[in-house]
Amino acid sequence: MELPGEILSEKAIRQYLRCDGEKISFIIKEEVGSTNDEAKILAQKGAEEITVVLAESQTKGRGRLGRKFFSPKSTGCYMSILLRPRYTSEECTLLTTLAAVAVAEAIEKLTNKKTDIKWINDVYIDGKKVSGILTESGFAKDIKYLDYAVVGIGVNIALPDGGFPKEIESIAGSITAENTEIKNRLIAEILNAFIADYYQLEKKHFLQRYKKR
Repeated sequence: MELPGEILSEKAIRQYLRCDGEKISFIIKEEVGSTNDEAKILAQKGAEEITVVLAESQTKGRGRLGRKFFSPKSTGCYMSILLRPRYTSEECTLLTTLAAVAVAEAIEKLTNKKTDIKWINDVYIDGKKVSGILTESGFAKDIKYLDYAVVGIGVNIALPDGGFPKEIESIAGSITAENTEIKNRLIAEILNAFIADYYQLEKKHFLQRYKKR
């Protein structure tokens, strides 16, 4: 039986935001190919930062090196954050690191479970991968600086019905067994942690928290 899960709700997310919530725009979809692809289309159409694309499921979720990210309905968090950073592509590699820390800290806050980060973009609990991050970007006309960056975050909140596919069942895990009622709050806490350091990315305050995990 498929878990009913918690329905994505902008209102529910906003009640937990402590960051500059008024600067955030939310786009919520039932199903997409990839939230990163949706965010890149919005970027090319001139969407402002910080636009957050959320989906209940993805049919073409992906990670680094073209790997697939299993994105079933109801049991996961699938989101992409559109940014307009005035940084070079080298500096923007820090966005993936920052996102990993934000996810780890949000999970720890809501579950009291210890997280580990596998360089550079995977978050683990008890030796199982529970989250993956994919940062993609587009260049401005002057080439030196980015026109936009999209930080895609996938989190396995609960075990999907029937478990994970055989090809990933030995490495994939979830942050809870079956409780998905933390989805909206988890999204808010990830944004709280991410945005706090994003506006001072060059200071790299988050790197020590990354290294200890």
